[in-house]
Amino acid sequence: MRAIIHGPPIALKRHRMFRIGKGIRAFNSQHKEMDAVREILKTQLTTVDGPVHIMAEFWMPIPASASQKTRDHLDHAYCPKKPDLDNLIKFLLDVLTGIAFHGDQQVVTIAAFKKYSIAPMTVVYVVSDIGDNEHDI
Repeated sequence: MRAIIHGPPIALKRHRMFRIGKGIRAFNSQHKEMDAVREILKTQLTTVDGPVHIMAEFWMPIPASASQKTRDHLDHAYCPKKPDLDNLIKFLLDVLTGIAFHGDQQVVTIAAFKKYSIAPMTVVYVVSDIGDNEHDI
């Protein structure tokens, strides 16, 4: 299955902590973004059982300050800048849980890259049955 989320990829931020009296509470500041992405994914994916293999493509926006020559050069080049790839993957896995698979424990392989593009987006492939041979991926 393949799903496309148009717009700049979103990285997972740390939960915010705050005190209430003598206790500490955690707050997820991205719940609205996560809900919006979940609604997009619900129309494109179905839940699968068993082992899941994830392939993610993060197409990052080219900086607006880049000249046309630089923009042409950067299109489809690897993006070594922030946000970090692991945080992009964490956000994606969090929104996929309950939509493409039941829980993170089902994910057995992840392959991902982060490149620049004139059309920023996230593309995710969810594969549930690739056979018994590890060389099939």
